[in-house]
Amino acid sequence: MVASRGKGPREVIERIRTEDYLLDIEEESDRVRRGAKSLHKKLNSALDLLSKDLYSKKSHFILELIQNADDNEYVKGTVPQLTFKLAPGRLVLVNNEIGFSERNVQALCSVGDSSKAKKSGYIGEKGIGFKSVFTVSNAPEIHSNGYHFRFDRRDEANLLGYVVPEWCEPPEEVKPDTTAIVLPAAQGYEFSKETLEDLDARLLLFLSKLREIELLHGDERTTCRRRDKKGLSVLTTEIALPGAEPKIDEYRFVRVSVDFSMEKVPDEKRPEISTSSVVLAFPVDASGAADPQPASQVFAFLPIRQVGFKFSIQADFILSSSREDILTDRAWNKLLREGIAVAFRVAVATFRASDALAFSYLKYIPGEGEISDPFFRSLTDSIVAHLAQTECLPSEGGQWKYPSDLRIAEKRFRDLFPPTVSMELFGFDYVDHRVQGGNDLLRRLGAKSITFPDIFNVFKLHGDWLKKQDIKWKASFYAMLAELDLQKLVAGLVSLPCIPTNAGELVVPSKSHVFYPLSRGKKFGFEQELVIIDSELLDEAQVHSEKVHALFAALQVKSDDPYDLVTSHILPRHQGDSWKTSEKKALLGHLRYIKDKLKEYLEGAVSAGKTEAQAFQAVRDGIWVGTKQSAEQWLFSTPQQLYLSKEYGPAFCMETLLGEAIPRSLLVSADYLAAKPKDPDAEAESWRTFLIRLSVRVAPRLEAVANGDSKCSAELELLLGSQQSAVRRATLECLDINWSQYAGHLSFALQVGRTVTNRETQFSVALRSMLAPTRKRVSPSIFEVFYPTPELKGLFGERLTYIDAVLSSQVLDACGVTHRLDAKACLKRLRQLKAEGGDTTPQLHALYRHLEQFWDKEGAAIKQAFSLEDLIRIKGANPLWAKPTEVAWRSNGSFLDSLYPPLQGQYRDFSGFFNDKLGIPKDLPTGKWVEALSKLGQIESIDERRREALAIYKRANRDLTPRFGRDEIPTPGWLSAFEDNDVFLNHRDELVSNDEQLFANDAPELAALFTDEADISLLAVSHEEVPRIERLLNATEVPRLSSSVVVELVEASGGRLESDLTSKVRRAIPYLGRVLYAKSHDRFEGAAEQGLFRRLRDLEVMEVPQLKLSVTLAQTSRTTAADIAPSEGRVFIRAGARSIKDQLAAELCKLLEAPLDLADTFARVLMEEDVDGVEDFLRVRRVGQLPADLLEMLTEGGARQPSDGESSGDDEATGPGYEEGAVQPPAPDVESPGAESPPAPDSDGGRGASSHGAVGPGGRAASNGPDGATQSGPSEGPVHAPTPNAASDTAGSGSASPSPRPQQQPQGGANSAQLGGKSVPESGEQAGGSMGTTEVSRQGQDLPSSGATDAFQPRKGGAAVGPARGSRTERGHGNRHRTKAGRLMSYAAAPGGADRPGEHDPARAAAREALGKAAVEYFLATQASRWKSLLPMPHNNPGFDVKAIAHDGADEFIEVKGQGAAWTEDGVALTPKELEMAQKHGDRYWLCVVEHVQDEKRRALYLVQNPYGLTQQFRFDSGWKTAALSQAAVPLKPAVGLFVNIPGVGRGRILSFKKANQFYKLHVMLDGGGHANKLFNPATMKLSAD
Repeated sequence: MVASRGKGPREVIERIRTEDYLLDIEEESDRVRRGAKSLHKKLNSALDLLSKDLYSKKSHFILELIQNADDNEYVKGTVPQLTFKLAPGRLVLVNNEIGFSERNVQALCSVGDSSKAKKSGYIGEKGIGFKSVFTVSNAPEIHSNGYHFRFDRRDEANLLGYVVPEWCEPPEEVKPDTTAIVLPAAQGYEFSKETLEDLDARLLLFLSKLREIELLHGDERTTCRRRDKKGLSVLTTEIALPGAEPKIDEYRFVRVSVDFSMEKVPDEKRPEISTSSVVLAFPVDASGAADPQPASQVFAFLPIRQVGFKFSIQADFILSSSREDILTDRAWNKLLREGIAVAFRVAVATFRASDALAFSYLKYIPGEGEISDPFFRSLTDSIVAHLAQTECLPSEGGQWKYPSDLRIAEKRFRDLFPPTVSMELFGFDYVDHRVQGGNDLLRRLGAKSITFPDIFNVFKLHGDWLKKQDIKWKASFYAMLAELDLQKLVAGLVSLPCIPTNAGELVVPSKSHVFYPLSRGKKFGFEQELVIIDSELLDEAQVHSEKVHALFAALQVKSDDPYDLVTSHILPRHQGDSWKTSEKKALLGHLRYIKDKLKEYLEGAVSAGKTEAQAFQAVRDGIWVGTKQSAEQWLFSTPQQLYLSKEYGPAFCMETLLGEAIPRSLLVSADYLAAKPKDPDAEAESWRTFLIRLSVRVAPRLEAVANGDSKCSAELELLLGSQQSAVRRATLECLDINWSQYAGHLSFALQVGRTVTNRETQFSVALRSMLAPTRKRVSPSIFEVFYPTPELKGLFGERLTYIDAVLSSQVLDACGVTHRLDAKACLKRLRQLKAEGGDTTPQLHALYRHLEQFWDKEGAAIKQAFSLEDLIRIKGANPLWAKPTEVAWRSNGSFLDSLYPPLQGQYRDFSGFFNDKLGIPKDLPTGKWVEALSKLGQIESIDERRREALAIYKRANRDLTPRFGRDEIPTPGWLSAFEDNDVFLNHRDELVSNDEQLFANDAPELAALFTDEADISLLAVSHEEVPRIERLLNATEVPRLSSSVVVELVEASGGRLESDLTSKVRRAIPYLGRVLYAKSHDRFEGAAEQGLFRRLRDLEVMEVPQLKLSVTLAQTSRTTAADIAPSEGRVFIRAGARSIKDQLAAELCKLLEAPLDLADTFARVLMEEDVDGVEDFLRVRRVGQLPADLLEMLTEGGARQPSDGESSGDDEATGPGYEEGAVQPPAPDVESPGAESPPAPDSDGGRGASSHGAVGPGGRAASNGPDGATQSGPSEGPVHAPTPNAASDTAGSGSASPSPRPQQQPQGGANSAQLGGKSVPESGEQAGGSMGTTEVSRQGQDLPSSGATDAFQPRKGGAAVGPARGSRTERGHGNRHRTKAGRLMSYAAAPGGADRPGEHDPARAAAREALGKAAVEYFLATQASRWKSLLPMPHNNPGFDVKAIAHDGADEFIEVKGQGAAWTEDGVALTPKELEMAQKHGDRYWLCVVEHVQDEKRRALYLVQNPYGLTQQFRFDSGWKTAALSQAAVPLKPAVGLFVNIPGVGRGRILSFKKANQFYKLHVMLDGGGHANKLFNPATMKLSAD
């Protein structure tokens, strides 16, 4: 359009602003301005209502703009097009319409006005369609035909922006020949592809002008087009991207339009409009068939929404102002809704023109419930109602008919009754089977299904026609009937002729008794007596439906009842003689019928109350079976007496195996088999199975004998005794298969008088007596062979004779055939190999290996077999077999090997069997070695004889060595062989017994004096080897020569003290102790316990010019010169003797009872002139330092005392001062007045600390000797030496050189003693990480407590409280002494033991009181939170120091002990009163110990709850002897001077004894004057004091 003449576009805009809306009137009068203001207020109110009518969905403005574009005018020949250019900040629409006119602008700037004509098809609504853009833009611009203006709504309070235009300049992109709408995005809004999500090609379906919509977004171009051709609208959507092939989607629709008169329903929204159109668009696929789309929209030129239709609907519905829904109460809209159903009916004519649509268009009709919208819900029924009155359905006959004239029929019915036949018989056609949409919809349209009356008429009206149909048609017809509802079907057919018979008739079910055929395709011979349904028809019908049988059963067709037929007809015919009059065919038929109907017969019997077993037994007992004997007459027999003949193919055929030897009367006739069966094998198998079940025999019979015995039948005897291996094999396999018939006939109970014995049956004897079937020419007895299992063959190989038959284990056991690879089989084969001889090493190995594997289950049987039989093969020049007790495992030399052949060389890999299983020890038992002593005379070579004897003695000695962790060993049984037997080899190579003239030669220089004495035997063991059999000698009471001789010094006058050697010996004591400790710890312990080191301290070395000795042995004396000889604390050496230090070292070894091989080491120590040389030598020999307590013992020369918890040694009679053979008291200590050391800090376990006297390293009270050096006397009781400082140079450094005597102690109470120039902490002091050990006196004072707990270690019932500062464990106090059992231990002080030195000293008492008070104060300051309240008691309160109120309100009592130093093993003491309180109050009593109470850095507090309850023992040490009322008169262990009564020998006094391990070897002077050396046996020997 062209702008109005005389007015340009800009003037039009200005006029609207000033004239229509009174804007820009500042120059007007106040009255005019006031009027303008009032007008603006009213307009704002109106526009406020307008704003509320805008669409709720922001993107809806797109549809409104499309609507406006469709209403525009276009130049003829131009394709109407609308383009959207999308950017985030704005949206530009370009339309190729003619352009805006002044009238268009005026309408756009008003409310409710429009420039568009009111005509049919007008889309506009209230003139506010354009106003929808304000939902997304506050300043929309319009550029068209010279007009360039916008509406400014950026001021939200000013609603005039909806309608007041504002001139603006066009952007460059606006073309002059188009209309462009520019929509800048409102604040907070952004245009995106989702803004245009409603754009779809289907929008073009119902637009009258617009044919193309284009969307430009970046590089993507989307174009929607519509093309109309031959009643088909094709919509395409093309998406193009640069560099890619365009993507094109295409939709097809059949559009049907129908005009309706609207004069009867005028509406104010549609003034002057009398007609309106309804357009339906049906989607189709590429073939033209219906393609229902459930998401189809309802349009009012533009889409409204989806309501469930499968096709699109367009109508000029009156909508709400937001255009988002249909006004459902308008008559206008209701009429248009009904017009949709009419339009659908009209569309049928279009559908009929296309075959594809003709059969598929019903799919467009919504199903029930698919339309959810209430307004359109009734439309489906309207469509169906319109179609029902229309010839809308194609028929099978090819015509379009009303639905009510057609039937819905299944394919089977239509095939049986095609349209021509259906019209002839029933007068109706069928709905074409190609029609889609479902039978439910067809029924809603009026089509009917086939009914039962239709079927009944086939039999009622058309029976003759039915009889004429061929068999296949009838079978299909009855098969179809079988698939119907039988109850309704049978109700109508029961009185109609409907059952076909073999005679070709149809009979009425209610008037006839019709039966099914007795058997399919088979006749039994008595069928003519029954009325039977047409079997051919029945078989054919059942091919089509398995329900046919049920159909006829419902029509009262009966099956033959085999149970009734057998019991009422067949079995009676076989009773008496009546069966003899029956034809052979009938007799055969009877059994055939029973066979075929056996299952039904048994089921019928169960239904009749019988069991299957009873029913079958009735047949077995009542039927006769024909045999093969039928020459003159056919012979019958009962089934149990017959065997299957060869025609039945039995697995075990008696007829084949025995031939003519078996009577024909024992074989079943072959006439029962069908003459010409399709499958002869199947026929024979079925009969074979039936006859076997009928009890016809498949295995040979047994015959009963008197007394319960069983024997073989004649035919079984023939089979077992057959000379043919194959017959015997088949017989055994048959017995095996049927073993259940024979298993109970292997034995029977025979009673003779009152005695019942189990006997083997004649059948079992015959079975075990038969020859075994084998594949070899030999036929051994069956019990001699093996069964060829893979296991047995794998072990025994193929050469063995195996039975040639497949048998079960039960039969193999009954026959005595070995078949299991078990111990029994292996032992059987071993015996065979032993009998056969020959080289069978590989098989022997295999047999032994398997016997080892079988041991877990059959070990007892295997062991018994080997113990009773020689089953171990010994390989050699003369192979032999032996028992386990006759062999050894390892070689033990030629002599022992000759007595006990070794197995290891031959059976190296079989130690598990021979050693672990058979019990052959890897080492020949010592008892065997000892037994060999008596056979030493068999050795010709003297040297070899001595070597063997020594080897045996060493072996016996080894067994007398205690095992690790055990102090004692049980007395071995072989030890008795040494008592009276000649098992000792003497120096004359004679075997003698141990009498009083046998001695071990441990002193060869002495032995040489007596070798020629006939009555004296010296053991043929060199003196070097004597120590190696020491335990044996002790156990067998063989005395040493050195201890048995009496050596008297005959001449040793004129001697002098060899001070240098004496000094060297004394200086060497610590070093000799170190050597002995490192090289022979047991000897060191013995020497320490016997006080031998103290002897060395007092030993003097004397040099004499001549040294002669008198040596007496067993009443024989000899005189001899000597270089060296000990005597009474001295060692005499001959002047000028060579190697005197070596000889002296040897004497020192004897004195310490050390191994003589240490003599060289001892000599080297004596030879070194300085300490460094000794240390270097010992370091090379890897001899380390001694523990400090042992070193202290050596330097003092005392005996080592047992530690807490250890045994004190040899009881009171053998204390630390004991020496062998005599009791020697220790030398008295030399004390000097004023030598007492200053007291140590008090450490009393009460509120103060007790004081100990200063002690030396050895546990003696320190005193000053005459020479000014500190002297030490022996302690009166067990001594605990201090633990060395781990960080000092003394322990383990190897460089310290301890002095032979303790050095002078520092004055002023120094708390350490000097040992070897190094400081050793004294008792009670800390040394590195160890806690010093407290001295203990024999009077029971200061007893150590082993129950101290680890610092900070929680204990049951107690608590450990850490120190106020620092950590106690960091200072090395974490390792606290425990008892061996890990228990808390308590000690009891003897009466009077509470008084200690300084006990009543006022200064000490004050110090103790100060410690106690400080401890209580520290407790109150740190532990108040543990109790509800704490109340300190007065000083010396009996029983406790603090009374507490616990949080539960109960009273509790705390005893506080203060320690000036650490809480050590000295422990803390509880008074009797405190113990009484602790016992009385249990868990309510606490012991609190505060150590280092006056040292803030080291102070620590410990709480122990219920100390009395935690105490497991109160230990009473030896100090309690002073409180004892009496002492035991007789010691429990041997002591010198005691008398002993020796059984068989007599009574005597103990002169001396030695303790070797657990043995006491006594040297006794008998009352009769003789001497005896015996081991002490406390069980048989009694000790006494007189």
